[in-house]
Amino acid sequence: MLTALVLGRISTLMLVMARLAGFVVTSPFPGAHVQSSTKVVLVLVLAWPVTLTADGGFGAPTLALVPLTLSELGAGIAMGLAFRFTLSAADLVGTMAAQSIGLNAASMFDPATEAHDSAISRTISLFALSFALAIGAHRVVIAAVLESFRVIPLGTVAPLSQVARSLIDLAAECFAAGLRMSLPVAGLALVVQMALAMVSRAAPTLQLFSIGWPMLLLTGLATLRLSVGDLARGLAAELGALPGRIELVWGALAGG
Repeated sequence: MLTALVLGRISTLMLVMARLAGFVVTSPFPGAHVQSSTKVVLVLVLAWPVTLTADGGFGAPTLALVPLTLSELGAGIAMGLAFRFTLSAADLVGTMAAQSIGLNAASMFDPATEAHDSAISRTISLFALSFALAIGAHRVVIAAVLESFRVIPLGTVAPLSQVARSLIDLAAECFAAGLRMSLPVAGLALVVQMALAMVSRAAPTLQLFSIGWPMLLLTGLATLRLSVGDLARGLAAELGALPGRIELVWGALAGG
């Protein structure tokens, strides 16, 4: 009897860890720059109390748990993506700003993500993550993930098409939000470039390249400086909508 109980709890622990691991891997918290050992410890710390309180009902670990484990892993990935999509709006602002003012060529290779990031894009992304941590968004998300074990029981097989549809809708919504927040810099850069083009058209002999890019850089950086407050308010609005987005993912995972 005791052996069966212990084996059942081991099966429950495997499923709980699969959901938490999916969330930790895709979520921007703790992040790609954190060591894997730290992520493993975080998963174990969160999984231990959940395993003790979760409804089990599973027998000894067998191959029958493999599809359930994959389903739990997918559920954690979906909730982690909801958090990542929310912060990706700031990543889009940084990318658009770097491209608009001509700093996209001066990029740095990030070995953690295996991608090239500009200095402005990295700065705005770190600002967004710091802002999210400062207002406690990570605590809200972790609490939602732990609450998901009550809302979505272990072993629930989610419809893949419905989950994918909800994530696509979230990605489109966050992309639109990032595009709106990047409009001041992109719009001003377009105006400056059009003005320089008209001056160059009127006076072809002028060497505008020597002053055009510095002017574009200075106006773009000044616009970024002046729009920090608007960016913070936009991020606050996006992070405020995060609980509702996670609940939307819950509905898709529960098949509702």
